[in-house]
Formats: sequence, structure tokens, C-alpha cells
Amino acid sequence: MYSEWNASRQLGDIHFLDEPRPFDFLIAVFFSDAFPSVDSAYKIPLSVVRQFVRKKNLRDVLIAKGSVLTAPGVEDITGLLAR
Repeated sequence: MYSEWNASRQLGDIHFLDEPRPFDFLIAVFFSDAFPSVDSAYKIPLSVVRQFVRKKNLRDVLIAKGSVLTAPGVEDITGLLAR
């Protein structure tokens, strides 16, 4: 949950990235303090995930902000989920 006290945009553990095609898109949904209200949501292609994923100990994590969200192919789908 994204809030004033937890502004983390870290997505992890992302599994099976060594496989040829583990998934097509990663859907990142950030909820507001007024859960279940959606703060923002993004459709992130596998190619972008692979480009920006980082190892954190033994985990693959993605920080969904900045260049990740403006990379080609990333779609802001907040409007499809927010009510």
C-alpha cells in the first residue's frame, strides 16, 4: 500500500525471469490509504521488467518509479481500475 508512511514502490519477488517467457506483462497496482482505492496502476512489459530489475540479496525486485514508468511500452492503467 502506498501512503505517507510507506512511499515504497518496490515490487518483488519477481520469479522465473531466467525462463524464455515467464509472463507478458507485470501489472503494478498501488493502493491509497483509503483502501481499496487505487492510487496508480501500470502495465509493464516483460522487456522493461528485465531491463530494470535488480538483485536484492537473492531476490529480483523492481522499483516502479522514474525511468521504469516512462520506458517505451509501459501503460498507465490507473483509469481502468480507479473508481
